[in-house]
Amino acid sequence: MDHRVKCFIEDFNDMPTDDFNNVLVTTIKKTKIKNRNKKHKNSLLDNSDDMSENAKNIKIKIVDDLLIGIYNELPKELSFNGVNKIQYHSTHNMHTNKGKFVIAFFNNNKIIYSICKPIKVDSHNRGEYVTLIIVLDICSKYDIKNCVIQGCNCLPINQVNRLWKVKNEELKIFYYRSKSYPIKDLKIELTDIEDINVIMKIIYLNLYKVRNCVH
Repeated sequence: MDHRVKCFIEDFNDMPTDDFNNVLVTTIKKTKIKNRNKKHKNSLLDNSDDMSENAKNIKIKIVDDLLIGIYNELPKELSFNGVNKIQYHSTHNMHTNKGKFVIAFFNNNKIIYSICKPIKVDSHNRGEYVTLIIVLDICSKYDIKNCVIQGCNCLPINQVNRLWKVKNEELKIFYYRSKSYPIKDLKIELTDIEDINVIMKIIYLNLYKVRNCVH
């Protein structure tokens, strides 16, 4: 029995039968209407979830489009044998939502390959996540193992390493994508931003002619 009907029964024990029946019928009708409105509201929420799924697909498509472009440009004879360290970084302009990401592949502290491309995302954290996902995808595709991946943004790195919780709903899209890769043979860690910046600025400015460099 609905708790409100029960309250009416307890409160109106001395009420004449006809009056009590009218109150009871009215209460039941109101309950049915409220339940129907609740179901309608839930259906609207479900629809909004579907819309958010579409938004999620649009955001993760940024990663897929970048990967397609990168793999189309990579030389077929390219080999990542001997890669034992990867550093990555991204920039973001909050006014234009444009920036660049840079990935450098090392063999014993010597750059053997680098990738530098424009990126359009709506925050620096998303740019760092996208760049990390690209690194993980390349590691998976080219079977790069026993490698250290270094970045200077603590948020995606600590979240992927499960040191921090992912509270932002949009970042969860990128978090789950990054966790879909086998990373047990990879070490993802923070490094000094100055260590990253020196390498990245060299590649940005194209002062260091890296073999097989893609720009």
